[in-house]
This record gives sequence, C-alpha cells and structure tokens, in this order.
Amino acid sequence: VLNHYGDKLTSPSNDSSSHADLYTGLEGAIATLAGISLCARTGRGTHADVSMMATMLNVNERLHAQINDLDNELNEPWALSAPDSPMFRLADDSLVSLITSPIWSPAFSRYCTMMGRNDLRSDARFATPDLRRENYEALMQEVRAWMHTFRSFEELEAQVSGGGGLAVGRVQEPVDAANSEWSVAMEAFYKIAVGDSEVRLPKGPWRFNGKDTGPLFPAANQGAHNKEILQELGVKDSEIQALYERGILREVNA
Repeated sequence: VLNHYGDKLTSPSNDSSSHADLYTGLEGAIATLAGISLCARTGRGTHADVSMMATMLNVNERLHAQINDLDNELNEPWALSAPDSPMFRLADDSLVSLITSPIWSPAFSRYCTMMGRNDLRSDARFATPDLRRENYEALMQEVRAWMHTFRSFEELEAQVSGGGGLAVGRVQEPVDAANSEWSVAMEAFYKIAVGDSEVRLPKGPWRFNGKDTGPLFPAANQGAHNKEILQELGVKDSEIQALYERGILREVNA
C-alpha cells in the first residue's frame, strides 16, 4: 500500500495496469540480454532468477522512503507521480491533467501564481502540506472553479504556459492516442491478422538510427520449434520422433 496524495488521501488505492506482469517481463528480458553478453565474453552460461516482488520494490521510487520511514520536513511528499496529478473538467467538458499535486509546497506556490490567487498563499487552511491534505477538497474546489472558466484546452494551455510553469496535458482515451498526429507521424502501429479479424498492435518503442523495429512476429504456438531446436543440438530425427510418440514432446495448434 502506497501513501498517495491525490483525491484518496487516506484510503488504499490501486489502478488497472498490469505492473508486476509487464515490468517483471521487461526485467527478465534485460537479465537475458545480460546473460547473453556474459556468455559472449566468457563462454559460460548463467542462471537468472527474476522475482516479481523484487521487481516491484525496484521500479517505484517512492517506496524507498516509506520502507526506511524517513523523516521529512513539514511532511512534504517524498515523490510525486501520475496518480498524484489531479484531473479537471473545462467548460467544454474536455478533461485535462495538471502535472503534480498542490500538496507539495513548490507546486502549491505555482498553482497560486498560475491562478492569480495570491490570497490562497495566506489562507490558513493551506499553510502546510498537512493542512492542504486535511483541506484538500476545499483547495480542489478553488482549482476546479478556476479551471471551469476555460472554454478549451488551448485557452488553458496559453494561460498556464505564461503563468505558473506547470505542465498541463489533455487527457486522451487510448484510441485517441492511437489515432493522434504523433502516432501517424511515427507509424507507431501495424496491423496483423488474428483468425478472421485484423487488429492494430503497437510497434516496439525502440528506434535505431532513426528506424523502428517494424512489425513483431506473432508468438509461436507451444512446441512449434521443438524439431528445429533439437536438430540444432544434434538430436537425431528418429530420437525426436520417439519423444513425440512417448508424449514427452508435443505441439499445440491454436
């Protein structure tokens, strides 16, 4: 359970992303590449054990302060991340996010500058991080009311870029991001047949010398490369066939 500084300041919270599965897979890939590099240098193989728990303890920087129970002047947030960036509705009903929480004192000062609300700086309810946590809803009501005066994201962006210096972004649905100008310019997706259907999948995030990695190959079915791998290892075809007949080897067709 992490200490959050957004709308749910005291209740445990979660999100819908598969962090442990995906991050541990990435760490596993990194470990595999490290093992290959070691083998190339020494000629020896190695065994890598990648733990989900260890991965989650490593990938979230704010955990480290909580694990060590570090003191913090005025109980300022140790780290701020996406869950702490509040979202707001503009007058045209579009959804935007301001990066970082006003509970953090430097951010609170920037909120006041951005909004032209110096009176909030001297408001006793918002004088310290703890008081801003305690009166968070009242503070958010002030920010929401100001946000609702803007008729479009462009209007808000013009005001923010010349004011408090806070980053602001338009909140998009996944399909909007996939269809965005950036996605088209980067050719970020490719199409692939899945049965009788065609789906869009994102390309890898890497670019080498300005070129992307292109479409990824579909994952092989279980056992699809049994024969090729064993043949590379010098196993005779008759022995491979015997392994199939004994049920030791099998292939699963999707």
